[in-house]
Amino acid sequence: MTKGAVSRNITACTISAISPIRPTGCRPPSLSWVPLGCIGVLMTPGETAFTRMPRLAYSIANDLVAGHGRPRVVTATNVVAHVDDLHEFVRALDVALAPEGIFVLEVPYLLDFVEQDEFDTAYHEHLSYLGVRPLRAIFAEHGYVIFDVQHFPDIHGGTIRVFAARTGRRQPGASVEAALAREAAFGIADPRVYVSFGERVRRNMDELVRTVRGIRAKGGEVWAYGASAKGNTLMNFARLRAADVPVAIDDNPKKWGLYTPGAHMRIAGPAELRDSPADHLLLLAWNFEREIVRRSRDAGYRGAFIRPVPTVSVFS
Repeated sequence: MTKGAVSRNITACTISAISPIRPTGCRPPSLSWVPLGCIGVLMTPGETAFTRMPRLAYSIANDLVAGHGRPRVVTATNVVAHVDDLHEFVRALDVALAPEGIFVLEVPYLLDFVEQDEFDTAYHEHLSYLGVRPLRAIFAEHGYVIFDVQHFPDIHGGTIRVFAARTGRRQPGASVEAALAREAAFGIADPRVYVSFGERVRRNMDELVRTVRGIRAKGGEVWAYGASAKGNTLMNFARLRAADVPVAIDDNPKKWGLYTPGAHMRIAGPAELRDSPADHLLLLAWNFEREIVRRSRDAGYRGAFIRPVPTVSVFS
């Protein structure tokens, strides 16, 4: 794997939100770009190189500009929620971005997180749970304005794409005011909203434990699908263990034969589903429900599924 290969693919990840990757190269016409970093970059079909570029800090932004110039568009897809110092990040962005440039970020949306009781999205690398209101305040401190907001309720349990530019370069559109109005009605600054969220989550996890153990008490077998970070959060919060759910199916062969932290479920590939004793699959990666159901059926599984979030439900 050459340094150039990493750079090209990281660049593809960086610009993919604004332009299709062309067969002849990654750089769209008349667009300046700079690779700011990516984790788990797909290098070639079937090969994943897990690489971590330095986070975007003030000194790094200066070095990138010196080597590449100032890009007109910077994107950060599922990046900003991982940043430990958002103000430093925006200061570095200000160094890197061309005067007329725009910044496009995507993050899981706080309102969906709370309204859909998606507590299992909270795990070690997610440091912030963001809405438009707090993002607007952070950007305003550094001379930026949010001028457009898009909401994608079906991506990762609910995602927003936010567009920002330097103040005076763009004017906020109707989508910004609509998002702020929705957040005000939601009670984004009201602590009671989050207390209620926690109470609902606890009730739902109690119901999940009753459901799983009730199935086993009747002679059934529950396996899981998705040895994911969110699945580990859910299993350990609910205090479900391998005695309750002995196996977690996962599509990544690098995980097969290993065990999940805390719950100690054995991780296996989808091929084991054909002759599995399981008659229920717990969807730990519930945000990929449709794909998981399809893959499970293709593998020969004919049992039912348990959807744990936002409320426990069993379906065939």
